[in-house]
Amino acid sequence: MKEDDIDKMGMDQVAKLLNPKQRVFAETYAITLDTRASMEAAGYKNKNPLSYASDLLKQHKVMRYVELMQKELTQHVKMDAKQVISEYAKLASVNVKDFFDENGEVIPLHKLPRRVSAAIQEVKKEVTGYDKASGLPVYKWAYKIHPKHASLQDLGKHYGIFEKNNEQKPKGQVVLYLPENNRTKK
Repeated sequence: MKEDDIDKMGMDQVAKLLNPKQRVFAETYAITLDTRASMEAAGYKNKNPLSYASDLLKQHKVMRYVELMQKELTQHVKMDAKQVISEYAKLASVNVKDFFDENGEVIPLHKLPRRVSAAIQEVKKEVTGYDKASGLPVYKWAYKIHPKHASLQDLGKHYGIFEKNNEQKPKGQVVLYLPENNRTKK
């Protein structure tokens, strides 16, 4: 079958061109982009799995299926590049002080602004005792925040801050002169 004919097919039609192992490989690869994991998921047991994976990815019908799977996955996510950058910015801009009120008390999750709660990776809520007057439980909140460094690094890459030969590097040569402090030369 010609590549042009395959390009006109929908996902179900292309899937019929693949054997079951090829289909599982392509579906796993569309999600993970990991050839080794895709080979294992599909049940391939070759002596050189990465070489075989490379051969599979050179087959037009396999790559077309991967492309269609990724397109379908992207539609389910419903996020565009602007939204992704916005989420990275939330992670990068949150400050630990955002989790405390003016009295230094941890703000409960339901009272945090969305831009702050977006940076939370994990929440722990434990009962530390009971209020004597009301008998209601007293909670201790603990938040684990997504790594800020990784978000800043990804944003920096997106905006080209870390590119080679960018204009942030000093021009010319930097020379430091240190005082001798009465040291003798050897």
